[in-house]
Amino acid sequence: MLYFYEKRLARKMYLAAHGIDLSTLPLDEQFVITSLVYNSGILFPCERILQVLSFDTARYLYEVNQKNVGKRPVLPLFAPTRAEQKLRQGLPYPTQLTSWNAVYHILQRYGAWAAMTRFTNIFDAQGEFGNSSPPSQDMQITPAK
Repeated sequence: MLYFYEKRLARKMYLAAHGIDLSTLPLDEQFVITSLVYNSGILFPCERILQVLSFDTARYLYEVNQKNVGKRPVLPLFAPTRAEQKLRQGLPYPTQLTSWNAVYHILQRYGAWAAMTRFTNIFDAQGEFGNSSPPSQDMQITPAK
């Protein structure tokens, strides 16, 4: 219920800022915009929303993290080139805790949803659960075709 309340707030903010009804946007955009409002109470610029949707937040998050040293807890982030180097070396990604940065937090949520929709068969082509019965312990996550 809280999400629907926040979506109504996000819809008003988005309409006032852009003259566009949030409900006319693709569902993933609605989710990211609403989640950022839910997490922070503010409407983020379109540039930031597009960065989340395209998984292109590395530089932004690294810079925000650096600017807030001493003011906020340090996020486990690396400069984009260093992060890519660590991944190519097969090193594990640092533990991702819920943090003070809304973009960082929502990127985690959106990333999980995108991974499940792109690489599993949990959801069907319409975004509905692929299995009409409720999830159970024996539900398997298998790579999507």
